[in-house]
Amino acid sequence: MEVDMTPHVLLLDNNVELSHMYSRAFRTRGCETRAIYDAETALRELKEGDFVPDVIVMDVMMPNMNGVQFLTEIRKDERFENVPVIALTNMRNDEYTEKFPEPAIDLFLNKLDHELSDVVERVIDIVTKHQA
Repeated sequence: MEVDMTPHVLLLDNNVELSHMYSRAFRTRGCETRAIYDAETALRELKEGDFVPDVIVMDVMMPNMNGVQFLTEIRKDERFENVPVIALTNMRNDEYTEKFPEPAIDLFLNKLDHELSDVVERVIDIVTKHQA
């Protein structure tokens, strides 16, 4: 049986336009992506569905359920407890750590400080190292 090494990326951001841009960029690099625009829907789809991401790229601040609440919930499921999480947000790192010290984020990137291509490369690098 052949192992699927295609990176599976969950994009979680309430900014639909930005999510579409990232989805296209990841697909161009050979990734399978699933873009979901609110944390409650993402949580439900992950728990009920068969999509298990290799990495989660998410905003921290979202309506209804923020990214930290989402992460706390999915970490309770053993399928997702070791999935790397990249926070892609407008918050500064010190703002994040002051407000949300737990659970840990594997990589924190400010949306304004990083080009789309840089984010995609860094995410793919994390997935590649995690799959090794």
